[in-house]
Amino acid sequence: MNKLLKTTGIFILGIGLLTGCTDKVAKKVDTNDNITTEVKTTEENPASLANLQKEVEHVAQTDNNNNNIKDNNNTNYNINNNIKDNNNTNYNINKKVTVNATTPSKQNIQDNNTQAYKHDLAKAGEILQPMAYGMLNLQGSSTANVVRYIASNDGSDNVVKQINLTKVLDLLNTYNTETFQKQDVLQRLQNDKEIEFVQLNNHVADYNKENLEKLMNHKNKVVYFTKDQVFLAKSDIGYGGATDAIFMPVEKWDIKGDRVLIPYENVATRKPVGMMTLHLNNKNYTSGANRTMYYVERFELY
Repeated sequence: MNKLLKTTGIFILGIGLLTGCTDKVAKKVDTNDNITTEVKTTEENPASLANLQKEVEHVAQTDNNNNNIKDNNNTNYNINNNIKDNNNTNYNINKKVTVNATTPSKQNIQDNNTQAYKHDLAKAGEILQPMAYGMLNLQGSSTANVVRYIASNDGSDNVVKQINLTKVLDLLNTYNTETFQKQDVLQRLQNDKEIEFVQLNNHVADYNKENLEKLMNHKNKVVYFTKDQVFLAKSDIGYGGATDAIFMPVEKWDIKGDRVLIPYENVATRKPVGMMTLHLNNKNYTSGANRTMYYVERFELY
C-alpha cells in the first residue's frame, strides 16, 4: 500500500514537473467580494527532473516484480491489484492469492524409496543356501573352511584342488557383512593356528603332479601360489549337511529400500523359524571375479 501511494504521488508530482512548473495557489478577496486565484510559478532545473524520473521508474519496476511471485516450491502466487482514484486520492486494493501445495504421504515416501533401487529376486534366490552360510560366514567358521568348502563342493574326497583367490573373495563378501580384500584373506590364513598355511612365490606350473601331491601331504594344509593367486587344498567329504527348514516362497518376501527380507520356515510345521536379510551389494573390493548382486547382511534364527 505504501509503495502504491508513493508511486501515485510521485507520478502526479512528476506531471507537474514535466510541464516545467509546480503550482502554488493563494486566494485573495477583491473589492467586489469575488475570489480570485493567484498562481506563482517556480522553475525546476533539468537535474531534479532526471532524478524524479529515475525514482518513478524504480518504484514502478519494484511494484511490477511484486505482482508475480514464485517460491522455491514452484507455488505460483497471482496478485491482482485494482486501484480506484478519485479527488480524495482513495485506493482500494484487492489481493487474491492462490496456493497449490501437496504434502507427500508416508506411503508415497516409502514407495519412492523402494523405486530408487532395482531388485532382481531371481538373483537373490541364488545365494539362499543356509548350509553354505554356516561354512562361509566367519562368525561361526574360518577362512580356511571357506577354502576347503570350495575344494569339497563337488563331493570328492582327498583330492588336491586349485581354488582361485577371486572365488574366495567373492564368497566371503557375499556371506559376510564386512568387506574383505585380498590381504585380509591372506592375513587370516597366516593367523589361523588350526591349519598349516604355506605361501610360495611360484607358479603352480613349476610343480609336476607328483611334487604337488608331496607338497599337499594332509587335508589340514593350505598352500598359496603368489604368482597365480591360487590356493591348493585337499577336498574333504565332511563339508556340507542337511537342514529341516527352508525359505518361504517369493510372494512372502518383503522388499524394504535396498534390502530383501526372506522368512525361513520349518519344513514340517510351516512356522517361521528365522529371517535372512539381503542387502544390495555396494561393497568396493578388488580381485573379485563373480560379484553377487546381494550380500547377506543378517541371518537370524528365532
